[in-house]
Amino acid sequence: MMARNEIWKRLLLETIWGNKGLSKGNKVWLPLAAYTVVKSKQGDIPDPVHVLLLFFSVAFCFLACFFINDLADEKVDLLAGRQLNAISRLPRYGSSIVIALVAVLGLCCCFAFDRRGWMVLVYLITLILGSVYSIQPFRFKEKGGWGVFIFIACVLAGSAVLPWIGIGTGYACFGLVFFVVLFDEWVKIHGHEVHDYEGDLRASSHTLAVAQGYERAKTFLQMEAYAATLVLLVLTVYTGWMMSSRALAIGGILGFAGAATWFGALVRRGNAKQSNFVHALPLFYLGLSHAVTRVLPLLVFGERALRSPSYRGVFVVAIVFIATETVNWGIIAIQENT
Repeated sequence: MMARNEIWKRLLLETIWGNKGLSKGNKVWLPLAAYTVVKSKQGDIPDPVHVLLLFFSVAFCFLACFFINDLADEKVDLLAGRQLNAISRLPRYGSSIVIALVAVLGLCCCFAFDRRGWMVLVYLITLILGSVYSIQPFRFKEKGGWGVFIFIACVLAGSAVLPWIGIGTGYACFGLVFFVVLFDEWVKIHGHEVHDYEGDLRASSHTLAVAQGYERAKTFLQMEAYAATLVLLVLTVYTGWMMSSRALAIGGILGFAGAATWFGALVRRGNAKQSNFVHALPLFYLGLSHAVTRVLPLLVFGERALRSPSYRGVFVVAIVFIATETVNWGIIAIQENT
């Protein structure tokens, strides 16, 4: 059994470095980038401090939701033979304190510049949705399509609605970001259910994929991936067109096309030993999703940093968190295939 000091060290490491730590907030970089571009185009450049506060607010909120999910899934994970994360190895009072602290930190980021209370409201709704997705007596994740719906609603509230309220761009950009997050997250959550199909079946976990059956779930997953590919392409072109430096935008978009195909092939090859959803997804979607959600925000904030030194902090933070997640996933892929 792991010593308590070791558990706390591992928890800190997982929070800072792990792909299930603060890097969960990386979901919001793409919406933040799109909203920033449009708002700047309108002549009202968002305060970079507000952009950072929005990122950390979402990151802490999603981290709290993940911790709650981890605790609620402890028995299922043990039955399925999955390794427990550090938060599940703490005494219950210890894990409760950690979750409360993380949630309050995210709430403080909202309070820092939310004058009307709407951001705080959306933050609390996101936290509630993320909680009822996992915990009893609700536990929507085991109620078929309801689980997917609640999960996506949680991510939409945190990734699309919360930063939109904070930055205050128009409805057209919000609508586009909304559909990008909707389809991309639908693919990811449904894909992970397909990936966990055998384990969930053994644990009698009633997920949407289990209810559909493996082959039918894979077919639906492919259709969802094509829809996600389309909206990702539209957002990429739209954001590039709105950027001040057309040459940089066009170069970035052309780079996405090549990088997307290459990265998709790399991801699929790197996961060849897994029974996972990677093989069920279109090759271009795999690459495009990774490229757009990671490269496009860096392109946007990099261009902003060149034009306004105050945005250098946002650019550096984005690089650190996106690079941390990317490197961490690369290490995991190497370890799983050696």
